[in-house]
Amino acid sequence: MKIKLLLPLLLSSILFGVFLLIPVEWFTSLSKHDNINKEATSLNDTVLKGVHSQEEMLLSEQYYPIFGSSELEKQDIFHPAYILKEKKAKLKPYLIGTGGSTDLIHAINIGSQAHHLKDKKIAIIISPQWFTDHGLTNDNFSARFSPLQADHLFKNMSLSPQLKDRFARRLVQFKQLKSDPYLNSVIHKENYQYDEGTFMNDFENNIHEKHDALKSIFGQDRTHLDNKPKRHFSHMNWNEMRLYANQYGAKHSRTNKFGMNDKYWSLLQQQRKRYNRDYEFNKQSKEFSDLQLLIDTLKEVKADPLFIVIPANGKWYDHINVDKAKREAVYRKINTMVTSNNMKIYDITDKEYEPYVITDAVHIGWKGWVYINEQMINHINGTCNHKVSRQYH
Repeated sequence: MKIKLLLPLLLSSILFGVFLLIPVEWFTSLSKHDNINKEATSLNDTVLKGVHSQEEMLLSEQYYPIFGSSELEKQDIFHPAYILKEKKAKLKPYLIGTGGSTDLIHAINIGSQAHHLKDKKIAIIISPQWFTDHGLTNDNFSARFSPLQADHLFKNMSLSPQLKDRFARRLVQFKQLKSDPYLNSVIHKENYQYDEGTFMNDFENNIHEKHDALKSIFGQDRTHLDNKPKRHFSHMNWNEMRLYANQYGAKHSRTNKFGMNDKYWSLLQQQRKRYNRDYEFNKQSKEFSDLQLLIDTLKEVKADPLFIVIPANGKWYDHINVDKAKREAVYRKINTMVTSNNMKIYDITDKEYEPYVITDAVHIGWKGWVYINEQMINHINGTCNHKVSRQYH
């Protein structure tokens, strides 16, 4: 009887032992381009926290990585997942981000792929409401942090020891990594001359690398973005598409004066609570340091990014008493940080009062996506026009 009970345990131990002995390369060699194509709009954990799928995507030279947050998850007939394909862009959209994916999460992700990003065109959507009193919280960080990406970042020879030191100093500010021995060893090395140890030990790395590769082979999740909208825009020019987006937005926001999606407005009304957002739009937010870390990482990897800075819903934020001057100060500081580092930027924060650019309180959509899609394709084609971006005086 005891033997029968022990057999499953013995068998699982043997299988796990075999799993550990198989080289990582055996798993990664099974990946096929079709898997990467399916994952391009999946927004699943393999893409968000993994390494292998993104590496395969970058090596293929067929994709345009779009880093963002919750706006990427929103179903919208003008979403770049649809429009870039409709317009037959030279590169396919590859979405990286989820709600709470802010500057530091993107910086770690990009740092993990440093050796594959030289001259790569990528888009990064910056949401000014990230710049809060508290910055990235411990809970949001824990839910989105990838130890595997961090391990690849610190091993990557394309990044300077000085930049790695800055990453280590930022990461130990989160309670789950405060006592991490490797990060603390990086911080306390003199003259950045550290060459011992890794963020993960060999056993952890073995498990994470194989798990990541297996998920990239078998774990392609379908999302609502796989359901293509019935409307086709290939025959429209950008002006015609903006006009249609204006009509579409008006049709879907009839219940309120803020230009919000009717479904969202209905949910907002059901909540019946005060809309206190005073903690947002802090000009001294720690998020600005994370943005600078992201910018400096992009400079070291020699990528070709287009920063897209989106507004909040101006009418709504006025209504909930978040002062316009407070918002403008954050908009301006983001713009200054990006432009002073000679990065391309498409800043549409001056459209915060334009109808149907924002579909709720903060999420880009409808006409907003049309503006952005045009500039993404211009970036892909090498014809970015900085004159169309907001100019501060």
